[in-house]
Amino acid sequence: MQTACRRAFVTVIRNHRCRPTLDPYLVVNRCFASSSHVAPKMPPLPPVDDGAGQPSLHIGHGGIHDVGGLESLLGQAVDLSDPTLQDWEQETHALLIALVKAGYLTTDELRRNVEAMPANHYIARSYYCKWATSIASCLLERNVISYTELDQQLLGSSTSPTPETAQQPPAAVFSVGQAVQVRSEQSMGRWRKPHLRTPGYIFGVKGIVESYEGNFPDPGYKAFRSLLARGGGEDGTEEPRQHLYRVRFSMDDIFPEGKGLSPLKNADSDATVTIEIYEDWLMPTHDSEGQSWEMDPATVLQDSHSPTDSHSHHHDHDHDHDHDHDHLPRAELEQRAIDLEQSTAKLCSTGSIDTHTTPTEVVGDRLSSSLIDLLSQPHRMGPSLKSELRRIIDAMESIKNRADGAALVARAWTDPGFEERLLEDAASAALEMGINTVNATAPTKLKVVKSAWPTDTEKGIHNLIVCTLCSCYPLSLLGLSPKWYKSRIYRARAVREPRAMLRDSFGLELPPEQWSIRVHDSTADLRYLVLPPRPLGTENWTEEELRQIITRDTMIGVALPNDILILFR
Repeated sequence: MQTACRRAFVTVIRNHRCRPTLDPYLVVNRCFASSSHVAPKMPPLPPVDDGAGQPSLHIGHGGIHDVGGLESLLGQAVDLSDPTLQDWEQETHALLIALVKAGYLTTDELRRNVEAMPANHYIARSYYCKWATSIASCLLERNVISYTELDQQLLGSSTSPTPETAQQPPAAVFSVGQAVQVRSEQSMGRWRKPHLRTPGYIFGVKGIVESYEGNFPDPGYKAFRSLLARGGGEDGTEEPRQHLYRVRFSMDDIFPEGKGLSPLKNADSDATVTIEIYEDWLMPTHDSEGQSWEMDPATVLQDSHSPTDSHSHHHDHDHDHDHDHDHLPRAELEQRAIDLEQSTAKLCSTGSIDTHTTPTEVVGDRLSSSLIDLLSQPHRMGPSLKSELRRIIDAMESIKNRADGAALVARAWTDPGFEERLLEDAASAALEMGINTVNATAPTKLKVVKSAWPTDTEKGIHNLIVCTLCSCYPLSLLGLSPKWYKSRIYRARAVREPRAMLRDSFGLELPPEQWSIRVHDSTADLRYLVLPPRPLGTENWTEEELRQIITRDTMIGVALPNDILILFR
């Protein structure tokens, strides 16, 4: 099987004349070499994932980016500082939009190259430095630019794909209200590290299908399209599609504290997490009960598919390495990762990056500007690219000024019929007001979730939005996401201890006897907007007046409009 897999991969590369995937940090180190700073010496590390879901030294499950519920990040305060983006960071974001629009890459390819970074590199680089590195890797994979050209550009200063013919999948298998179980990544039989949009903390857990959201292009195919189909459609290959469901899970069923198997306090016995999951990750189950943590409490902190360090074992995977090895306990793995994150700025003396003398902004700026110069050549995107990027940046800035999200909320507060349509089909309802809800880099679908105040007889409902895998966010309505939304601490805590995180980091107290929390993990093609509860005493306010108390944070779920209203009194 291993020999066949190797032969198949070599055949794909030869047939499509694709170069092997570039080590993303080969490009970054070239940036350091061409700057006035000393190039860092990166210590060799094992891969983030060995191709079959086995955790490496630096974080389990899907890799360093997959932080949902990670214990080593719990209890830490979210850094709410949100500095203004530098010019090169805005240009990098605009460049991604321009490249996707022109057909040079997909968002899934960008994510896949970010996910493939070694753990210490992933942590050491800023958000947009990772983007610039990944964009370079994607363009090199697709032969849009060459290694030689990029070298020369750093040291010295195609045609768009045709639309794909969508291949409709068979009818959806699962129905609303059906009990299902999420497959584990090991059970998927991968022969190389995959591109996963199913977060690791939900592997093997049982839940209930809350809604069917339609069929979308398969992200796994899109992420590797340049290797698998050389553009996915240019050669007549039909693009596979997947049915997408929203599945609701009880936090008691996901994390060990819900079963009394962890020393952590469980204050959210009725809290749920709703996650977007593609059909091939789901299997039917004959009961509606959640995952049972049937393990020794003494070993609960270890990864569920990573034995203790005393358990030596052999894996037979369909990839190019057999291995007998020992695994460290998950708690130790996670602690090593967080220790690395906290000491990044002090690692220069050990051969890694000193962020005080070689800031990632220098690397990201040089790489981003070099890519823009190369792509501005006449045989690529042309000299007009730079002015196009300026227009995209202006458009992104105008999104925040337009306050489309606040306009939707204010209309829903004053028009019950519109609220009903917004909750049923947000995109269509928004178009009634001339508002487009689709993000620029992907055909996303907006989902509006409604919060409610507590009453004398019922708990209130508070909704919270997060993306545990990266930074998926309703940019078309709220503008660029804040820095804290992308942080590892926010992404880890939001799905496991949302009540505590909201209290200690955002000052939002939601007593469990009064409020139920509903977390929505945006991991695939949905983007969420919270419809916050309308404050009492605003019954006679106009839509324009109501917009003033609807902030970005209230539509993410880290604040309540009632707190804003106090400022107006």
